[in-house]
Amino acid sequence: LQELQNDIAGKDVEVLFHAFMDHLPGMALVKNSANRYVFINRALARFLGLRGDKAEWFGKGPADLFRGEEMVRLIQETDDEVAATGQALLREAEVLIQGQPRHFLMSKFPIHLPDGRMWVGAVTLEITALRTAEAALAESQRRLETLVNNLPGAVYRCRNDEAWTMLYLSEAIHAISGYPAADFLNNRKRSYASIVHPDDVAKVRRDVDQAVALDEPFTLEYRIIHADGQVRWVWERGRPVTVGGELYLEGFITDVTERRLAEEEHHRLEQHIREQQRLEAIGQLAGGVAHEINNPITGIINYAEILEEALPEDSDLREFTREIRHESERIARIIRTLLAFARPERTSRQDVTVSSLVENVFALVRTTLQNDLIKVFTEIPPQPLAVNCRPEQLQQLLLNLIANAREALNQRYPKGDPNKILSVHAASFERDGRPWIRLTVEDHGPGIPQADLPHVLNPFFTTKNRTRHAGLGLTVAQSIAADHGGRIRIESRPGEITLVHVELPAANPPAAPTSPPAANAPRA
Repeated sequence: LQELQNDIAGKDVEVLFHAFMDHLPGMALVKNSANRYVFINRALARFLGLRGDKAEWFGKGPADLFRGEEMVRLIQETDDEVAATGQALLREAEVLIQGQPRHFLMSKFPIHLPDGRMWVGAVTLEITALRTAEAALAESQRRLETLVNNLPGAVYRCRNDEAWTMLYLSEAIHAISGYPAADFLNNRKRSYASIVHPDDVAKVRRDVDQAVALDEPFTLEYRIIHADGQVRWVWERGRPVTVGGELYLEGFITDVTERRLAEEEHHRLEQHIREQQRLEAIGQLAGGVAHEINNPITGIINYAEILEEALPEDSDLREFTREIRHESERIARIIRTLLAFARPERTSRQDVTVSSLVENVFALVRTTLQNDLIKVFTEIPPQPLAVNCRPEQLQQLLLNLIANAREALNQRYPKGDPNKILSVHAASFERDGRPWIRLTVEDHGPGIPQADLPHVLNPFFTTKNRTRHAGLGLTVAQSIAADHGGRIRIESRPGEITLVHVELPAANPPAAPTSPPAANAPRA
């Protein structure tokens, strides 16, 4: 160390000082206590436009070298502050030079001499280019933010992890999800994956991972759970990007709920039209078949009556003729029902007893229910309960409800079971001083989830396979009930029971509302 000190002492220290100062990236100077410059480096000389001759600057003050009152005042004020406080300062300043703003970062400090005097040293960097670049970057970011905020959706960058951790997410996500963007950043309050519909998470992840593996863009449509609990559909377009060896996903998300609902409604309407066309064709076929069968059945009934009259009173054959007539009359009732379905516009309202209505409907479906091993209970009061109606419409209503109950029972009990029972109850009651009739179809199938109960009467709503069901059965039933001045009310306890109540004004009120009698024996 001593040898190094001797070596330095033997050198021209001034040469070392000048070499060091002239190679600084900034402008350096030293000013004495008389406010005169005793040193400036090469960078400052260039800034001042000097040729490098010491006589050009030595012993001169700020006003002699710097142009512009603003610049001179800034230099003098900062020099005076250091001289007064004896403390270094660091300050950034913007100064107009020849009408153009220039930015400087000044570091000024006191230099204490052995004789007690204090000079001021300074190193100044011009940072105009840096500030210009920063301003340009800020303007670029502002434009980008304006563009992003005016897009009809949210722009994002996230990690391809389990949570799809958001690193950037535009505020448009608030309108889409109901949550502010800040909630998702670094999973602060929730992850983006947490709002994706549970049934869609696996497919979304699979499609994204496939795109990442192929380094290709991906396009997705999936459901999210909005903050209000509703299900929304979103469309997402993105691609994998690698930055600094890290894999990210970047893309765009927009709400397409209205489009999806419109597409689904269009699809359901098409299904409805096809269903109506199918029903129309079935009606025409049923009408044709009924007409073809009606005349022979009438003949069979007549021949059975003739045979019965011709047979002796004690003949065993009379039992066969009565059975022939009974079964033929049952077929005739079925034919009349089919004809009513085939030409519903020709029928008018009439008083119909509930018992005949139920019997006619079960005449159509009894064999089907027997084949499904479904037992049937009916509870109809002994006094006649009648409604003023279009019979074929109420029959259609009951058929729809029985079809739903049958499917529910078959779903829960694919084979026979003691609980595989379909019950139909009827009772009278009063509402607003008027007599009404309540017809209830009961089954012990899987039931209806509480969340679905408010929607089951809506058009096209169904929890069944949409390729087989248009979701119109209960809607049609509700429409028929409303057309007759009534309504449908549904009760259900999932896993236990479903009760569908059809409430209609009574045609001829009974003497007093009655409770249902004991149930008939179940019929297989």
